[in-house]
Amino acid sequence: MSPRLGRQDGSALVEGMAAMLVVFVLLVLIVQVAFVVVAHDVAATAVAAAARRAARAGADPAAAEDRLAAEIASALPGAEDVTASVTVDTTSAEAVAWFSWRGPGPDVVPVRIVVRSRVRVAAFP
Repeated sequence: MSPRLGRQDGSALVEGMAAMLVVFVLLVLIVQVAFVVVAHDVAATAVAAAARRAARAGADPAAAEDRLAAEIASALPGAEDVTASVTVDTTSAEAVAWFSWRGPGPDVVPVRIVVRSRVRVAAFP
């Protein structure tokens, strides 16, 4: 008589397929989160560079806004409705960018990314 290692009514197959489905969904979620983190980091780098450029003497904030929006749109495929703002006052320069992002793969949830950077204006005697 052979020992029974489990039920032989097919439930092991169903349980195995359910486990594979759960693993697939978790894998998709992990990949989506990783892509959002990378997209945020790329945008943060572009915004910080725009703030540093705007903090220089004689910088044009309107040109910096256009350049920032163009940099984000070209560096992040899937970025939609990119809006940028660069303001400069006597003590600091601030750059802000916000956009909707659709990463590769299934579109699980809409992602809205907002990034802000502020840099002190250098004062040279």
